[in-house]
Amino acid sequence: MTYRHEEGEAGTQLIPGVAEAMPKVSNGGKTYTFTLRKGLKYSDGKPVKASDWEHTIKRVLNLESGGSFFFEGIEGAGEYVDSGESDGDISGIKTDDQSGEVSINLEKADGQFMNALAMNFSGIVPSDTPFKNMSKTPPPGVGPYEFTKSVPNREFVMEQVKGFDIPGQGRKQEHRHVDQLLRNYDPLPNSNRTRETTTYAATSAPMSTGSISRSEGRKAAAAIAKSRKQAAEALITTRSRRDIRL
Repeated sequence: MTYRHEEGEAGTQLIPGVAEAMPKVSNGGKTYTFTLRKGLKYSDGKPVKASDWEHTIKRVLNLESGGSFFFEGIEGAGEYVDSGESDGDISGIKTDDQSGEVSINLEKADGQFMNALAMNFSGIVPSDTPFKNMSKTPPPGVGPYEFTKSVPNREFVMEQVKGFDIPGQGRKQEHRHVDQLLRNYDPLPNSNRTRETTTYAATSAPMSTGSISRSEGRKAAAAIAKSRKQAAEALITTRSRRDIRL
């Protein structure tokens, strides 16, 4: 699941992400079932499999990530963690790579679980992704951008994934001509805080190979100017260094 990539109230709407449709909820609100979209691939070209999702959740639990809290209510999650066997199974998760179906059974109904499925902790990764911190070499994912460089607690660079097209999940309208995102974290002197800067690399707007109208030209020029302005006037916010996780 994910949230619609729109501004304002529209951006709070949950929509299917790598799933074909919103999960079917049954068994008194304890069972969630969904099917992965056909033909999905990671940014490195690997096909996405249903079993990758169970691996993703096991990885979150093994790393004691802040997101583990949201998945401890899955049936068998506690036993899996207590066993200390990373290759073990979580009894409440059933997957079928052939059909792409994923079924999750909770110990008790949880009205917030649908939102948990839309959090970044649920971002699916390949089944061969190690159970370790990969801040320096982030694993491939599914989305409009992919990591091409990462320096933990300092900076990361993301490049546009060509051909990515999932309804409602494309780049934000104002980023549609952006090929690269660069985010820097600079420690502030005599402070435990960090300045965060996001830069959008400007690119030319897409144009037809033939002639274009004057209005189309103005729109293209405006798009380029806006991207350049975003790069020049980087978005700066501050937050505690300990809150930054790559």
